[in-house]
Amino acid sequence: MPELLKPAAVLFDWDGTLVDSFESIVAANNAVRAHFGEDPYTPEDVMRIVQIGNAREIFGKIYGDPVIAQQALDIYYKNIPALRREKLSFIPGAPELIETLMNAQIPLGVVSNMAHGPLLDEIAHVDWANKFKVIVGAGEAPRGKPDPAPVYLALERLGLTRWDAPDVWFVGDMVTDQRAAEAAGCPFIFYTGGIASDDHKRRLPADLRLENYDELTVMVKKLLESQ
Repeated sequence: MPELLKPAAVLFDWDGTLVDSFESIVAANNAVRAHFGEDPYTPEDVMRIVQIGNAREIFGKIYGDPVIAQQALDIYYKNIPALRREKLSFIPGAPELIETLMNAQIPLGVVSNMAHGPLLDEIAHVDWANKFKVIVGAGEAPRGKPDPAPVYLALERLGLTRWDAPDVWFVGDMVTDQRAAEAAGCPFIFYTGGIASDDHKRRLPADLRLENYDELTVMVKKLLESQ
């Protein structure tokens, strides 16, 4: 177990880190594919493309033409809200971890590549809006993860600076989270139960790797007892 000090704040990715919405993401992407007469994606295909970044960046790279990419984005966002509400569930152990951190009065935030408005709606839908001091979704910062811009914006809204980043944990499940955390200077805690490829799970640099959140909850409690 690494020597981590009590954090000034903890930032979380949303999808695959705190909630499981992968089935809905596959279904929404396949609604786009069906519109353009393309074969449906497999779950493995979607695991690959979500490594690109947020939905706008994904469709921009896939389709190239800005007009077609915008059509794809519109179809995706037309379908994803209802699909997510139908299939969304908490990652096991995440609610207990959040409560432990809140009880320790550690400020919490979400930094996600999900569009900001739907992200706010979804967090409110699961009744977690009061748990986070800051929520940064796609469109709030000039660029999404893996760029550090949304991390810096979250720090700013917490009353911190980028120089405080080494004292702020970033918890995520994908390479985009790791690269954003590394670029910003935050210790990266890698939840390996998400949709990252097996190769990333083996090779992705992290200050701490976790297959489940029970380990981190126990670590946080011990950390607080020792300080």
